[in-house]
Amino acid sequence: MSEEDYYSVEWLEKASRSGIPDAQVRLAQLLLTGECVERNCEKAFRLLADASEKGSAEANFQLGEVYRSGIGTAVDLDQSFSFYQEAAARNHSGAHMVLGDMYRDGLGVPQRFDLALSHYQSASALGDFQAAFQLAKMHESGQGTKVDLVRAAELFEAAALNEVIDAQLKCAEYYRTGKVWPRNYKKAVSIYQKLASQGNAEARFHLARQCMQGHGIAKNSALILELLTASAQQQFAPAQYLLGVMYVEGNSVEADVERGLALIDEAARAEYAEAEVYLARLLLDGEIVPSDPKQAGNWLRLAAEQDNAAAYLMLGELYMVGNGLPKDVRKGFQYLLLAAEHEYAPALVRVAALYHEGRVVPRDYVQSIQLYEKAASLNLAAAQYQLGLIYQNGEGTKVDYKEAYKWLTLAGRGADQTAIHIRRERDALARKMKEEDVEVAQKYASDWWEAHREGLQAQVEAQV
Repeated sequence: MSEEDYYSVEWLEKASRSGIPDAQVRLAQLLLTGECVERNCEKAFRLLADASEKGSAEANFQLGEVYRSGIGTAVDLDQSFSFYQEAAARNHSGAHMVLGDMYRDGLGVPQRFDLALSHYQSASALGDFQAAFQLAKMHESGQGTKVDLVRAAELFEAAALNEVIDAQLKCAEYYRTGKVWPRNYKKAVSIYQKLASQGNAEARFHLARQCMQGHGIAKNSALILELLTASAQQQFAPAQYLLGVMYVEGNSVEADVERGLALIDEAARAEYAEAEVYLARLLLDGEIVPSDPKQAGNWLRLAAEQDNAAAYLMLGELYMVGNGLPKDVRKGFQYLLLAAEHEYAPALVRVAALYHEGRVVPRDYVQSIQLYEKAASLNLAAAQYQLGLIYQNGEGTKVDYKEAYKWLTLAGRGADQTAIHIRRERDALARKMKEEDVEVAQKYASDWWEAHREGLQAQVEAQV
């Protein structure tokens, strides 16, 4: 049977009367949509029911689709689920895929990640590479199974080789960050270039970011602008935000505040949390736009609804002082804790300082030091500096000049005036120490940096 015959309505009518299930299903699809024939839902249902009785998995799947979407009938999720199950029992990969989605998202059924995983596995085994992609995401996140990044990478790669674009983007991410495979910027860029040439907005954005960093591709301001502009025009919110910031700040482009704000506003209205937080900062600062703490609070609440750590921190500060929001120290502190729970370094330092001061909450030196150490492990110089002072002065712990010297050395690694001042403090401390203790402390600092350098670089890469 030729493709032309298959799609011939006349042939489909004849084959359906002869009881050929494939023809009945195809004709039913046309009748439901009114494509090439007069719409007739009643006839379509009769054809699908007959094909289903003959064992057609596709007929069961289409009945599931009809009851889920309400085409030609009332929406009935129970009926839909029942037909999907029948189709899945007949090894219909699409039905397994839909059931996986339903269990994953709790749509019409209790949320069950284990059952979602099982259905994705079945669909993947039947050759559905979209299912393989979803399965990879579950192994990556640990939903329904333990986290297994190696297995996730294998599945992403298999799906990518079969032209699943989201899987190709994931492979590029893994190469870019070194998350599983050895970091390989050139391979990441190669994938982004291929997808960008096909008009993929996300690939254009990431290729621009790689170009900005000079990772796997030479820095090129003109190309960056071209890629971000194209991606932003496709309504890709991260590109709108980044391009907007470039225009507002005059970074690599001629400053155009009005244009930049319009782009950032578009991204914020698309619920991109970074844009919402940026607008809040501008509204609080009051230099580029008129100061409006109340509106800043509105943007921050929207970003906080998306579990954004920076928004939690800023909301906490606003509530603590009553700026644009009713003063509520307890509520403010809870927001600060939420930000700190995300291991957001500025929040860790802020909460650590509050525990150290003992004004908003009871003084707790142990908790304070733990939070400072966590922020210091994220290479936040402010936390490293505070640890240096704590060990130098013995605040909540015994005096330990070697530890103090280590943290002051790490805090003073920069080239700015603050870092220069910290190094001077460290050198003043060294004059109180024995020469051999200074050498030990220097080794402490060197060993710490070597132990953390790779992880810190991975953190930076994950944000690019």
